[in-house]
Amino acid sequence: VLVSGFACIERLAPASRINYAMTLAMTALTLGISVGSAASGQLAAMDPPDGFWLGVSAGVIAIIAGVSVARLAPERRLRM
Repeated sequence: VLVSGFACIERLAPASRINYAMTLAMTALTLGISVGSAASGQLAAMDPPDGFWLGVSAGVIAIIAGVSVARLAPERRLRM
């Protein structure tokens, strides 16, 4: 999923903005992991089974977002 996401960013970003787009995606990924881990830890401390639902729901949202981007994205050739 991670490689596919970055490949999609590479296809969609203009050639002059690829570095910026990759940096933005990596920053968003790092922030998302940090916030998600903190929230899951708090939920797991209160009620252990509830801590796992945040991760499951984040995975479902990621799959839906990936499918949506793949369907809505214009076809572009890969830069090599």
